[in-house]
Amino acid sequence: MLEGVLHKALEERNLSVGSKEAEELAKRIIVLHQTGHRDPLQIWEMMRTI
Repeated sequence: MLEGVLHKALEERNLSVGSKEAEELAKRIIVLHQTGHRDPLQIWEMMRTI
């Protein structure tokens, strides 16, 4: 589920998987999930504002 959110975020920002920016986005997605956010659409919307 989190991987799908990451790939959407990367595609929207035109970033490659191995980039530094991709790593930062992945970390943010993981933190959101660890803090209780389980809905992929909610995580996606939160990522769009970052």
